[in-house]
Amino acid sequence: MDKSRKLRRYGRKDYSQVVEFPVEIVGRDGVVRRYSFEESIRLYQRRIVSAPSRYDDGDIADAEAEHCRQRIAQLRRSYFERYGGAALHRLELPPEGRPGLAGEVTALLRRCLGQEVVGPELQLDQVGALETASVWALRLDGETGALLLYAYPFEEVGEPGGPCPARDAFFAQVKLMQHLRDGGDGVESLVAFHHSADVGLVLTASAVQARGLRATASDEEADDDVEAASPTRPQRNALQRLHEGDTEGALEAFIAAYEGDHYRRSAYVGAAVVADQLGRFAEARLATEMGSRYFPDDPSLAWQLAVSRLREGDLPGATAALARASSCEADPHSVSVLRAIVALRQGALNAGRSHLLAAASADRGRDDALTRVRRRLRLAVASVSVARTVAVATGLAGLLSAATLPVLAAAAGLASVGLWLVAPRALQRWLAAVLARPGRDGFALASVATLSAAGARMRDAQ
Repeated sequence: MDKSRKLRRYGRKDYSQVVEFPVEIVGRDGVVRRYSFEESIRLYQRRIVSAPSRYDDGDIADAEAEHCRQRIAQLRRSYFERYGGAALHRLELPPEGRPGLAGEVTALLRRCLGQEVVGPELQLDQVGALETASVWALRLDGETGALLLYAYPFEEVGEPGGPCPARDAFFAQVKLMQHLRDGGDGVESLVAFHHSADVGLVLTASAVQARGLRATASDEEADDDVEAASPTRPQRNALQRLHEGDTEGALEAFIAAYEGDHYRRSAYVGAAVVADQLGRFAEARLATEMGSRYFPDDPSLAWQLAVSRLREGDLPGATAALARASSCEADPHSVSVLRAIVALRQGALNAGRSHLLAAASADRGRDDALTRVRRRLRLAVASVSVARTVAVATGLAGLLSAATLPVLAAAAGLASVGLWLVAPRALQRWLAAVLARPGRDGFALASVATLSAAGARMRDAQ
């Protein structure tokens, strides 16, 4: 299908209809699958992130991303119209101005407080505004105390990575509330939290209310299928797909695993590794950034975050992530190899050579994908050194012949300077090109082999 026809198809899509839930969505493999409200939102947000890697043409990628944004707005509006109450319309106030925030809050309240609590008996009033969030009081008929809802609007999904004060504040509050979960009866306590790529929600209450609400939620969850609720099933599903060679399916399963339970460390690592192998570097960065919020002292996540930032060309961000990985006692060989790559990408040949020597000293006879990357880098650096040696020899020859052959001497001098400058820049360009390729085609910085081995061990243990 040509470009103009594809763009016309996007232009003919209708987003005015009210959607039924669960919603049926056609996957890239042509299979129709059913998704809950929250699953469908995250699916389209992932498609926005991956659009540039799925479409070579920038106009088509932009059209795909805009289509996904329109679908997200449609899904949120539909969910609110079907299940929300009039009180939640107030959530659409500026400065947040996030269409569909009421839909996200409706889903959170129905899941945590019961399916019938968002009707006319719900009262909602804004009671404050923080620098990064709005604060709302929720009151239910027959309840004496109010619940507090904190709404954090994040940067829009698909925007370049970087600091997001609202996202940082959201994770900081969740971490604090987790710590205070078993405080006294007068302490504000966490009931539930939820986040997608563009919004974070925190629901709190007094400790007595929170314990009762969490107990009710636990009773409802106990009625669910036990196998489906098993904490290891999503990882098993992902690892099984890896064993079968379905890397796309494995990535989706890892993402579903950590979205279903934000404290599944292995799911974040698995998603980062598989996304790196597929060349979906933005998704790898999202997984590692999210995982690092929940596991700030984990060396593997910090190192994987450095890999994803390096892939995207964010050298300062990669350096910062490597410093954190080193402070968390990450593998010295792995850290030194990445530091060498960062230095060589910056044109610091001597620093890169030093980091490669440090990596070699920490090798201890290993022979994995990262070791092979280090050896390729060593050969590349050696070729630059040879080129510079030739440049020096050419320059000296030019000086010796300056008196008798001035024209030849000038040419030799220019060739010497050019070779001295061009060789390291050629290395930088080569590195940039290799790092931009998927891990299975270029530098295998994150290896799927370790995940497949973990899957085999898991199956053997069953």
